[in-house]
Amino acid sequence: ISLNGLIRMGTSDLMEDVKIIGAFKLSTNLEDNEWMMSYQNFRRKIDWAGTYYRNVQNGTIAVYAGGVPIVYYPGKIFANLYQGSVSYPFDETRKIKFSLGIRSDKTTTSTVDSLSAKLEAFSTIFSVSHFEYTYDNTLNPAMNIHNGLRYKVYADWNRQVNEVKYAAGPNTFNFGFDARYYYPIYRNFIWAGRAAGDFSWGN
Repeated sequence: ISLNGLIRMGTSDLMEDVKIIGAFKLSTNLEDNEWMMSYQNFRRKIDWAGTYYRNVQNGTIAVYAGGVPIVYYPGKIFANLYQGSVSYPFDETRKIKFSLGIRSDKTTTSTVDSLSAKLEAFSTIFSVSHFEYTYDNTLNPAMNIHNGLRYKVYADWNRQVNEVKYAAGPNTFNFGFDARYYYPIYRNFIWAGRAAGDFSWGN
């Protein structure tokens, strides 16, 4: 349990080739909450996992007229993500991973006057896909001490699959990389360097 209200629990079998992880985050206002449950299976050459994630947030909903916001109302956004993933390790240092999921965002407006009472809840549904290649030959001689090189290259594609009603278009793409090199200097004294980049485009 951490100070920001995150409660995380997990269990695994004796060989640690099956893991179940759950987490719950409670905000200070007792309304903006997060839940997560994940099942991971590492028994065979191809690893696979299933994850469910839910997020509830209070926010401000804008009402537009002619493309310009004319009034703002309090509201809530309910996000649900159902995701499955598979990964294939080539050897001890290299692997590829692919995940595919469905995310739904439902927006509701609080009733504070006659106009907000007429506003209906609306949902956007996205397909979310992620691909990454990972290389990691680092060693861990002591706690929080690493030696070696690790990097990953990844790409994302998000597509709105229901009617595009409140967005400019259905597709968003993302490409990025993250590389870290740990060089031993003396005993548990190391030099760590990192290079990372992320690029997004689309609607």
